[in-house]
Amino acid sequence: MLVGVFALVAVGGLFWLAYRRPRPRRWLIPRRQSAAAHAGGSTPSRPATLAHNGDLVSTPEAELDRPLGSDPDAQAGRWAATAAELRRQNRTDLLPHVLRCAEAAVGLPQGVILAAEAVGFANFPAALHQLAGADGRRAIRVIARAARGARDGAVDPAALIRAGLGDHLAVVSETAPITADPWLTAAVVEAERIARRAEHWSQHLPPEARPLAERQGARLAASAARRRDWLAGIGPRLLARFPHAPADEQAASLRVLTDLRVDVSDLFPTLPDRRAAWWPDAVRALRWATGREYGPLLAEQADRLLASRRPASAAGVVLASLRGVRCREAEQVVLRAGEHADAGVRAAAMAAHGWANPFDRIAVIAGLRLARLGPEGVVRRAAVAALGRFGELGALREFAVGLLAEDTFVRQATCLRAAEEGVTWLWPDLDLVASAADPDTALAATEALERMREAALGLLD
Repeated sequence: MLVGVFALVAVGGLFWLAYRRPRPRRWLIPRRQSAAAHAGGSTPSRPATLAHNGDLVSTPEAELDRPLGSDPDAQAGRWAATAAELRRQNRTDLLPHVLRCAEAAVGLPQGVILAAEAVGFANFPAALHQLAGADGRRAIRVIARAARGARDGAVDPAALIRAGLGDHLAVVSETAPITADPWLTAAVVEAERIARRAEHWSQHLPPEARPLAERQGARLAASAARRRDWLAGIGPRLLARFPHAPADEQAASLRVLTDLRVDVSDLFPTLPDRRAAWWPDAVRALRWATGREYGPLLAEQADRLLASRRPASAAGVVLASLRGVRCREAEQVVLRAGEHADAGVRAAAMAAHGWANPFDRIAVIAGLRLARLGPEGVVRRAAVAALGRFGELGALREFAVGLLAEDTFVRQATCLRAAEEGVTWLWPDLDLVASAADPDTALAATEALERMREAALGLLD
């Protein structure tokens, strides 16, 4: 029990360090007290010139023209700081530069901050109305990333609400053309998700942002019927477009098809080609395939990968795809992976247990309990989560300790981890935490409950 407490405290410490690391000053940050201090989206005054790495940058354009370089996330942070200053100065003419930088910073932690800064520009809504142009397409991708960042806790939802996030997503819902565009689809998906969270936000955001959240939620609710009809028909269009699309579009399509639980069997008569750049996305999408039985094929591929010299990354992708697949071949290969020499492989194997009723429950539980006693934190963490999915009281108690921790970041991290790991036994506990006096903890708990609901029922149910 003490080991579990120490592990959760350590996780909380890592989250605290990640959030408190010195970064370039920014507007949209996770701490709601900081957002309240900068009400209206303003930032502290900054010099007219920006300096870094010993170089003086005389203009914002010069900073935005810098390449990502050897430290991409640091450069993305400098772009975000520059964008915040430009937005404060109402330099709407430079929004296209900011959108291009946000496109280049996809996948970077500071890239999410940069995306949120772009949404705050006064002329951002105009870009959303020009979907045929390059800036319009970039704006669509930016708003989807910013919305995800708000749900993940990477940016402050109150600041984004003040920037009009709900209104912008309502516009997307109301005007999205009938086209097989995965990035547009991702934005419409985020509109649906934010619509479902608007009521929670209107209760837990700072008081000055609550009326805005309520009004924007009402507007999203008004466009719900069109949005859901649009999403209900997008699957066949994306599937038909897939063979002719470029690789980056194919990857984006697979990700959003996974979110929508669309059967991709027609795209892959056999397993996806491992040489394709989008192979991991394709394997993940197979989780919702019903047209073919991929379980034995994936188990065979995982077995081959486990015997290779460097199995961790690729084997982990395939093992993750076996979550919820109930076939003896899959269960046996996951059990064997749990004894692999590579800790990353063992962690992936532990994470694959507990999503379906096992054939050999005794062997599965025994392997998980043994892994929980091991020295590697990542393996132990995955084993505890799997035991939690089985309803093991000791594992659930470790989560409960985190939900009641004194540190806010530990509570938030535990809420989101419970949802990510599918520990549905904690649903009643999260429901209680959602009434916590601390708004940050309450928001994390309501987000976790919404994710669990979507995992159980799907996005549109």
